[in-house]
This record gives sequence, structure tokens and C-alpha cells, in this order.
Amino acid sequence: MVDPVFNPSHLSQRRKRLPLLAIFLLAACSAEPQQRTLMGELGADLGASFGTPENLLILGGGLAAGMLLDSSTGGDAEDRTASFFDNNDVIPDSFGHQLDTLGSGLFLLGASSAWYGGARYWGNKRDEEASLAMLSALSITGVTTLGLKSIFNDGRPNDAPGGYPSGHSSMAMAAAATLGESYGWEVGLPAYLAAVAVGVQRLDSRKHDLDDIVGGFALGYVIGSSVAGRRLLRILGAELTPIIDPIGGELGLVMVWDF
Repeated sequence: MVDPVFNPSHLSQRRKRLPLLAIFLLAACSAEPQQRTLMGELGADLGASFGTPENLLILGGGLAAGMLLDSSTGGDAEDRTASFFDNNDVIPDSFGHQLDTLGSGLFLLGASSAWYGGARYWGNKRDEEASLAMLSALSITGVTTLGLKSIFNDGRPNDAPGGYPSGHSSMAMAAAATLGESYGWEVGLPAYLAAVAVGVQRLDSRKHDLDDIVGGFALGYVIGSSVAGRRLLRILGAELTPIIDPIGGELGLVMVWDF
């Protein structure tokens, strides 16, 4: 990873993708307008992702780990990892192509949009909430990843620009974290393993270095788990409000549906 330097040319190369991601940001927050406002939902998801000390610590740790791993700052783990994947064919090409597609932002956003449409059609409120969380998390992750790529201006092993952080890794991990937070480890564990496999494929294809993958995983996990965790306060479309019994002092929750 090189020193963070703003590079306008790299930003202009990626600006073409931002309108598409902005569309998904709108889709992620547009359901049930009487209960939600676009800016309110987006602001709440952004605040949940970047507004807590714990998340900032994780993101800072991912950045620090990347700098320690980067060969340009004296770390040799990146060189050893690169040498290993240069000399070993870890993932067959046929499976590698599938993992490349699985970690693609457009594929994940498209699949999440289809999931949301199906959930709305069949009236499955739990899946509707989870798919909205994934759409929002993926959109925030995609925009943030593109911004960081432009700021850090890091190269790739194949001499292409936009190394840090890995977009495939951040998007796959955001999806996995959303699923894990929404459905528990029964769904989350296979999703996390798939995200790790996407990261390994990026190393094996020499499209990214180790620090790119670590940074992408940290970013995706923070956003996915935070957005889904915040939205878990709505269950089956109901708003949850904690209450205290003024007489007995017992704690409880009120579930409110708006018809």
C-alpha cells in the first residue's frame, strides 16, 4: 500500500460507476415510505457503520494490519503470500471464475434486488428486512470502497490500479456479515466461508495483495454487521420500542405495526 494520495484521474475512472450504486442506495431505503425516509434510513445506516468507537477501531486495525503486511512498509508477509500463490495453483480456473462472479458488486446487488422483490411479492417480512439491509450495506460498501481506492491510489500485482481495498472482498464480506447478523450462524458460517474463498481467489489470480484483502474484509464486516444489526430492531415489519412497567419496574418490548 502506498501513501494515501488523492488522484483525480483514478476518481474520474470510477465516477461512472457511482450513479448505479446511488440507484441501489435509493432502493435500499425506499420501502414503506410512511415509516422511513431516504435520508433518515441512509443516515442511520451510515451512523451505525462509522459512528461507533468499536467500528472505527476495527477499520483502523484493518488499515494498520494492511500497512504492516505491505512490502513497501517493510513487511514480508505480503511477499511470502505472493510467492506462495505464484508457485501454487490453489483454486482451479473453473471454480475461480464462479468465485469472481460471486464477489462482484453488480452480481450481489442484482441478487439482493431480486431477493427483495421476491420477498415483497410473497409477503415474507423477515426476508424483506434482510434483503433491504443487504442492499443498503452493499451500496454503502461499494461507494466507500471506490472512495478509498481513489484516496490510497494503490497498485495491484497485475499492475492495474485500485488495489486497496479489494472490492470483491469488501462486498462479499458485507453480504456474509448481513446474512450472519440476520439469520445466525446456520446461514452466516457458510456465507463467511464463501467470502473468505472469494478473498483467496483474488490472491490466487494475483489481482490483489494480502493487505487489499484484509482491508476489504474489515470494511465489509463493519458495514454489513452494523447495518443488519441496526435493522434487527424491526422484526416482521414492526418497530420495537423498549418499555418499563411504571408499577412493577419490569422491562419489556412493544411491537407496533403501521397499517
